[in-house]
Amino acid sequence: ALEVWPHVDALVDDMRQLCREPVDPALGFEELGSLIERVQNEREASLVALADGWAARAQRLEDWLDGQIDNNKAAWNGHKLKAVNYKGWLQTLRSWAAQPHDSLAQDLKTGATRLIPSGLDDARKGDVGVTLPPESQALQELLSALAQLPSLHVAIRLHAAAQVQQRMQFLKRQAGTFGFADMLERLDRALAGENGAVLRARILTQYPVALIDEFQDINQIQYNVIKMLAGPGSNLCAVGDDDQWIYGFRGADSR
Repeated sequence: ALEVWPHVDALVDDMRQLCREPVDPALGFEELGSLIERVQNEREASLVALADGWAARAQRLEDWLDGQIDNNKAAWNGHKLKAVNYKGWLQTLRSWAAQPHDSLAQDLKTGATRLIPSGLDDARKGDVGVTLPPESQALQELLSALAQLPSLHVAIRLHAAAQVQQRMQFLKRQAGTFGFADMLERLDRALAGENGAVLRARILTQYPVALIDEFQDINQIQYNVIKMLAGPGSNLCAVGDDDQWIYGFRGADSR
């Protein structure tokens, strides 16, 4: 947790940002220690599964590259594909297979882009055709899978945001307060709920035409509401200018 927020002020600043975003309350139900242990175990299990067989695959890819350099040298750009380079990259891959971690792409450096199909294709010379080995495509898929592993930092931040939002709602109920943000959040949940279709139909009956000015300054919850209300048969006019985007501090996104 201290890797995510080294001090309390960092936690407060992060929560100010995240509390403007819709977060599933269920993400805050688990104890933080249990969450950290579970996500770490899931990541380790995924890494072990992803690393399975890669020592052999790396050797097959090296053997194929050796064969190309020895027997099909005319097909390759010698500046872009050098034995000293790819042998080092593939040794790094074999070492990773023995002790897998999520920073393989950083360890491979240029090899992470040169050994995948697009990189090998870029290293070809002229129009000489080459059938690439399946290990090259498998490496690309491996790097993609590693990039998509569940992030412990993201899980910790969402857990905290869910807890903080629940606490804020509790304090608001105690104080009997209700603001515009609460109104939007409740409408967002209601439109996504089991009676959402009925609510949407009633709103569109009362307000068949919607005009949204300063569209560039809406936040994610506002966008969700608009998206659920606007659809086939509805009349929506949105006016915006991203050069006048000023509400990023409250979650607006001019994109």
